[in-house]
Amino acid sequence: YPTIRCTVTQDFGFKDAEKKIPIAVTTSLHDSTSFWIATWGRGLCRINRSTGERKYFLPGKTDQDNYINDVVFFNGEILVGNFSGLLRFDLVTQKFKPFKQLTDPSLVRLPVAGIAKDDHSNVWISLIGDNGVLKYDSAHGSFQRFTLKDTGSFHLPFRHFTGWAQSSDGVIYIGYNRSKGIACYRQGQDRFEPCLVGAVGNYDDQVNCLLTDGPFLWIGSNSGLCRIEPSSGKTEFYTRKEGLNCN
Repeated sequence: YPTIRCTVTQDFGFKDAEKKIPIAVTTSLHDSTSFWIATWGRGLCRINRSTGERKYFLPGKTDQDNYINDVVFFNGEILVGNFSGLLRFDLVTQKFKPFKQLTDPSLVRLPVAGIAKDDHSNVWISLIGDNGVLKYDSAHGSFQRFTLKDTGSFHLPFRHFTGWAQSSDGVIYIGYNRSKGIACYRQGQDRFEPCLVGAVGNYDDQVNCLLTDGPFLWIGSNSGLCRIEPSSGKTEFYTRKEGLNCN
C-alpha cells in the first residue's frame, strides 16, 4: 500500500489562545480562483489560490453563527449550514443572506449538520437532533421533510445524516454516526429504505462519511474504511492492518 505524507500548509490559529483551542476545519470547496474553507470559530475562509491571501467572513456575532458545519456550491452561491440554520453566501457581494425559500418558522432556525446536492439539483439538508432531513426541489421551490417519526411516507431510519453520497445510477445513500446501517433513496420514492448492500446482509456499523467511486461505495466509520460493491454485495474492509494510521 502507498504511504501518504501530510504536511500542514495552512494554520488557522486558535479560537482561544489561552486554552490552546484550535480553529477546526470542517469541510472545503474550491473554484478556479479560491479555496473556501468552513471552520468552527472563524466562519468561512477564502484563500486566494494565486497569492495565498486569506479573508474571513463571519455569518454572525456568536459561536452558534460562526461554527460552520458544511458548505456546497449552488446556483452561483455557497449554501452554508451552521448551528443557526441555513444561509446563502453571495460570491459577488461576498455577503451572507437568509435562505428565503425556507419560510416555515419551525424550520428556519434549526441547526444544520450537513448539505448535499444531487444530480437533479435537489438540495438535501441534514438537521441536527431528531429534526430529520429536508429535500429542497429547486425546480419547483418546494420542500419535503423526512423524519424518524414518520413510519409511512417520508420515513427516515435515522435522526439525520452524517454521510451522504449518490451513485452513478442515481441512488442516494445516507448513514448516521450514532446508528448502524445505511439507507437508500431512489428518485420517485417517498421514503428512505434500509439497504442490503453487504456480503453478509446489512452494513452493520455507524457511518461518519460516504463516497461513491464508479461501482463502489466507500464508508468511513470508527471501525475503519469499508468498500462495498452494491451490485454484487462484495465487501472489503481496511483497518490499521492494511495501513490506516487509525480506524
